[in-house]
Order: sequence, then C-alpha cells, then structure tokens
Amino acid sequence: MESTAFWQLSEIPDALLRSSLADLLTAGYRTEARIIAHLAEVEQRKLHLKDGSESLYDYCTRVLRLSNSEAFHRITAARVARQFPIVFGLIEQRQLHLTAVCLLRDYLTPENHQQLFAEASHKTKWQIAELLAHRFPRREIESRIRKLPAPRIGKGAFVTAPSTEQSSLAASSVPEAGEPSGLDERAMAPLAIAQPASVGHAGSVGQPSSVARRVPIAQPAPIAQPA
Repeated sequence: MESTAFWQLSEIPDALLRSSLADLLTAGYRTEARIIAHLAEVEQRKLHLKDGSESLYDYCTRVLRLSNSEAFHRITAARVARQFPIVFGLIEQRQLHLTAVCLLRDYLTPENHQQLFAEASHKTKWQIAELLAHRFPRREIESRIRKLPAPRIGKGAFVTAPSTEQSSLAASSVPEAGEPSGLDERAMAPLAIAQPASVGHAGSVGQPSSVARRVPIAQPAPIAQPA
C-alpha cells in the first residue's frame, strides 16, 4: 500500500486541515525558539570561530546553509534573547515572531522591554512599526535654504552678475537703427569668403555651388603713428 505524499491534502476534511495547520505552526515556533537558543549558545562558546567561520553570520550561511534573511533574523533574535531571556518563551508561545524581535531591538532597555514586548505581542510588522513611530517619534529636521556659490569658469575664476551701471553702459553703446556705428568705413576691407550661392546654368538651375563672394567685414581702424 502506497503512502500518500504529505502535500496531497485534497481528501482531508476541513476541520482536520485547520487543526493540523495550527499544530504545525505551534511545533514550528517551538522548534524556532530552540534554534535561537542553540545559536545563542554557539556564539557564547565561539564555536563558529573554532569551526573556521569568520563570523556567526558566515557560519549560518556557509555551514548551516541558511539564507541571508534567515541568518539575519535568527542571529538578531538570539542576541536579543541572550540579553532578555523572556524572548525565548515569547517566540515559543507564538506571541512574538522573529521580525518583531528585529524591529524592537534598537528600542529595548532593561526598563521598558517587558512593556514593549507586551504591546508588540501578536502584531504584524506594520503594526509594530506604527507602534514604534508613536512611542519614539523622530525629531523633524528643519529645512533651510542656502545660497550656493557662483559656478567656476576657470581656475580661480567665478561668474559674477553685471552691475546696474555696467548694464546701462552696455545698453547705451548699442546704436539705434539708422544711426552710424562709429566705425571707419574705409576700414571695411572686402574679404573673399567662399559662400554657397545659387548659380543658374543649363541643367542645374538653382543648385548650390561654392562661389567666392566678397562680404564686407569690419576691420579695426589703423592706429595713427606719432610724427
């Protein structure tokens, strides 16, 4: 007669399925509490170092083959339970889960640990986080606005905004439309620059071609030599 695999539960009645699940969870927490106790004792005796592991975390992941999350939660719970032994019983009785112990770790003191454990009993991760936020509110950080220094252009140079006087002088030096610019027209020497031009010839009317055009470019006026 072949035995039924443990995951084949379709023939189990509802009541038996519920009770079996509860029994398994109870047994699991009982086993978890004992795993935590064994890890605490391994660290106390430094057996992980004698076995060649760099740390208890390395021992859990490399020797015991725990996942990173399992190693973190169980090591944290073991260290908290060594400091507050009541944790072993709370885990065994399913009043605290490992995540709860890890969340409470940084807030526990000899004076408040019993009250915190009682308030966190049978609560979810988010409920415990909300509990801690109310009991230990963080100080709000004051927001400030600070003027940043001007950006650097080169070595030792900064960009500075022009003063009102400089802006007025620059605006007054720009000639209005139709006014002479003050440049010596004789200094407007023609300079041949290759510019694309449209040259009409047979078969290529309007096609661009590189033709030298003379474009006047302002040249500085000659400086008068002393007599």
